[in-house]
Amino acid sequence: MLEFVGLGLYDERDVTLKGRDAIRAADRVYAEFYTSKLTGCTVEEIEDEHDVDIRVLDRDEVEDSDEVVDAAEDSHVVFLTAGDTMVSTTHGELRVRAEEQGVSTSLVHAPSASSAAAGATGLQNYRFGRSTSIVDREGWTPPSPLKVVLENLETDLHTLIYLDIEVGEDEGREGDGSYMSAGEGAEKLLEMEEAVESEEEVEFLVGVARLGSGDPYIFGGRPEDVVDHDFGDPLHLLVAPAELHEVERRYLKTMGNVNFEAVENKR
Repeated sequence: MLEFVGLGLYDERDVTLKGRDAIRAADRVYAEFYTSKLTGCTVEEIEDEHDVDIRVLDRDEVEDSDEVVDAAEDSHVVFLTAGDTMVSTTHGELRVRAEEQGVSTSLVHAPSASSAAAGATGLQNYRFGRSTSIVDREGWTPPSPLKVVLENLETDLHTLIYLDIEVGEDEGREGDGSYMSAGEGAEKLLEMEEAVESEEEVEFLVGVARLGSGDPYIFGGRPEDVVDHDFGDPLHLLVAPAELHEVERRYLKTMGNVNFEAVENKR
């Protein structure tokens, strides 16, 4: 049996009770943290919380190896990811591979940035269009994220923008890998404008940091204001809002550090 379990947003306590029970009952536990990770805890703290050993896999070991599926043929295997399992991952293929090999599978869901970002910013969830990711590959960033944002703006839809994460060899909380900040993401969006021809432009961005933690942080304003703003520790993401409903505007003004005056003076 192969169970895919989401760990939630921030630390070892975000997993659901159902997920906790699955982890503790497993014969073997695998995890990947290259698509996202819990920045509020280490792998060791997850292991201590559930009294299990976790084998952390890299991308090749998940996508090009049969280790997980083979292990699940005759034992109870749990596969962990940050956030909600199957959200913003490519692990649907792994599940299909298991089923095709005769291994039964199931999902245990958990909080995800894709829904929590709407709650944190007060932007109505049904008004979000297609999401996108800003990546940095050896200094090169494709302009496709800006195209997604502009397409959504044309149809009055918000855009959730995930930011690049590079995980190092040490999976501990400090000193491993790098995380694109909200400011860096905003700067890259501005750079993309040179490569994307459009009459539309992004006038307003909201950065969100540390969803699920005890000190989440929101700041919004012109892209250039977001570039220069310090959001603190990771993980960060961006939201490019469409035209705001009055309730959305009041929520951002009340719950977030949003500089509406600067945005409106630009228009």
